[in-house]
Amino acid sequence: MVPADFQELVRAQVFIVAGGAGNLRREVDTNWGKVCAAEDYNTHVDNIAEGVIAVLADDITCFDIAAALTGLAAGDLVGADFTRHGDDGTDTVDADCYCLGFRMQYV
Repeated sequence: MVPADFQELVRAQVFIVAGGAGNLRREVDTNWGKVCAAEDYNTHVDNIAEGVIAVLADDITCFDIAAALTGLAAGDLVGADFTRHGDDGTDTVDADCYCLGFRMQYV
């Protein structure tokens, strides 16, 4: 849940580790709503369209997803879906990839 003293998002990142090097095709979908304020969990939705990011084998890679959180506010409960499209021809990472976590920084 976004803390009550939230003013603005500084950074939002997802951390992944790829078992091989190459281009990883991914997209991010988010949804959020206010807790205890009669809002559905998906009152607000945003996304980062499919695209590729370069990754190195066994390296912790972080990428920015702040663009998928436009309009975030204090009291929002956030859900984020990170999807890898490994069957797409532009995904050249021939290995498993693992999502380690998510970090938000705010003022």
